[in-house]
Amino acid sequence: NFADNHDQNRLSSLLTKTEYLYTEYLMLFTLPGVPSVYYGSEWGIKGEKTAASDADVRPYIDIEHIQPEEPALEEHIKKLNHIRNNNEVLCHGSYRQVYIQYQKPLIYERNYNGKNAVIAVNIRDEEDTVDIRQFGRDFYDVLNDEHISAGSLQSLQIPPHWGRILL
Repeated sequence: NFADNHDQNRLSSLLTKTEYLYTEYLMLFTLPGVPSVYYGSEWGIKGEKTAASDADVRPYIDIEHIQPEEPALEEHIKKLNHIRNNNEVLCHGSYRQVYIQYQKPLIYERNYNGKNAVIAVNIRDEEDTVDIRQFGRDFYDVLNDEHISAGSLQSLQIPPHWGRILL
C-alpha cells in the first residue's frame, strides 16, 4: 500500500493541510497490507506532474542538507513503523470496520491469533471523542503511550489530526 509514488503527484502537494499527513500515515501503517513510503515523503516533500514532465515527483534529494517541509513527520513514520513491526496483529490481522461517519473519527479493528487492535483516526480540525464502552476492556495506546481503563472512561479523547492505536 502506498500514499504516493513515482507515477503520481506527491501526497504533500495534494493535501490542503500538512496535518493530514499524520492521519494518512497512521492509516497506511495500521490497515491491511504492507506500507510503502516513497522516498522523500517522510519529509513532506512536494512534487507535481506536468504535461511536460514528472521530474518534480522524483527529485534528487541531498539527505545531508535536507530541509523537511514537515519536520515531525519522519519521527511519526518511524514510530508507526516500529509499532507495526512489533505487533503482529497490525501485520497480519483481519480487518473489521467498526464506525464510519462523515466528519467523525474512523474506527476499525484488527484481530490475529487472539490479539486485538482498535484504531481510531480523527481527521477533524478539532478534538473529538470515541465511545470505548462498546469494547468493554482495558487497552494500552501504543501511539500515545497511555493506559486506557474502559471501566473508568466512557469516551476517549482524540486530538485533531491524530489517532489512537489501542492494543
